[in-house]
Amino acid sequence: MWEETCLLQVNHLYKTYPRSGGSLFSAKERFTAVHDLSFSLQKGQILGLIGESGCGKTTTARILARLLRADQGEASLNGVDYLALTDRQFHPLRRQIQMIFQDPQQVLNPSLTVGRILQEPLIGFGIGGTAKERYELLLPQLAEVGLDESHLSFYPHQLSGGQRQRVAILSALLVQPELLIADEVVSALDLSIQAQILNLLQELRRKHALSMLFISHDLHVVSWLADRILVMYRGYLVEEASTEALLINPLHPYTEALFAAAAAAVSEETPAKLTIPALPDGQACPYAALCPRCRPFCRTSIPAIRLVSENHKVACHYPE
Repeated sequence: MWEETCLLQVNHLYKTYPRSGGSLFSAKERFTAVHDLSFSLQKGQILGLIGESGCGKTTTARILARLLRADQGEASLNGVDYLALTDRQFHPLRRQIQMIFQDPQQVLNPSLTVGRILQEPLIGFGIGGTAKERYELLLPQLAEVGLDESHLSFYPHQLSGGQRQRVAILSALLVQPELLIADEVVSALDLSIQAQILNLLQELRRKHALSMLFISHDLHVVSWLADRILVMYRGYLVEEASTEALLINPLHPYTEALFAAAAAAVSEETPAKLTIPALPDGQACPYAALCPRCRPFCRTSIPAIRLVSENHKVACHYPE
């Protein structure tokens, strides 16, 4: 059963970017990176967000972490639309939403030791009055992420990729956020380290009742960790279901293509490349050009996402 208490509610989120090229003096055309995205995340739940590169996953994550501004839309944490707040108004909520990035080496300050890096969020949010108090807060939590006191004197370049990701995870968790956004956190790691980090996240979730938006292009990773999965294609939410329902009965043809590609990868076959052609002209289903079920109506009408069975939604005119 899903939790009944909603932590994060996203409504009608849009984000556009200017297209490159065109005349210097003409108005820049824009393309839509996130189109009318709405979903909810329940307290204590891991919500997976999956799709190919360029589908809008990372843009969504950065908007929800307030690292990007949305063109339109709302995101409410415990009922407060924090996207509408000024930076000053949002500051008290900043520690409640933490993000873990794909490459920790790009966000861990190379000139600081691990001990100093881990104290930075505590200092920033006024947790622990003295260096000694911060150290005492930090020390018992090292073991939870598979680190020990000796790692505090290391610099990021002296750590392995997996150890750097553990530091990044602990840095996010030290301030006890309500929402953790994990963006492709294992994609740069080899398979054995991936498994260790995923097991760590699962264990931390059990211990601390973490609520997490977990973003990945890897269907196997998401299905192992998430309670519920959102599938995005070219900025559109095309399917949403519990993990079990999605694994048993994917309804959108794009989701089926993702499963086929994942199965081919496991069997060491060469998976078919999921090309992304230009969108059809006019108000069309974004997947129409690739869809094996495409009918004339699909080329003239964008399907709305709708509930087709308990806890299962799909944006397709002709779901199967």
